[in-house]
Amino acid sequence: MVLLAGLIFLPIRALAAFGLVVVLGHNILDKFSQNLYAFVQQSHWGWLGQVLYFGGPIQIGEHGPTLFVLYSIIPWVGVMALG
Repeated sequence: MVLLAGLIFLPIRALAAFGLVVVLGHNILDKFSQNLYAFVQQSHWGWLGQVLYFGGPIQIGEHGPTLFVLYSIIPWVGVMALG
């Protein structure tokens, strides 16, 4: 919701265009997502990629609990912008 707060100042057409670009761009990236996911996992910032885009389990520390990201941020911002 905090990310969407900046979008309320956009005109309706710009907001719709933004939402369509995010949603359709997300679907286009599905063809490359397996390679992109492997690249993100090998990075030090892999957890951020999972929170923002991929979702799934994130191990917190070596022996810490597992955090499950059920709703990744970027795709849902696009869906909510279209709504």
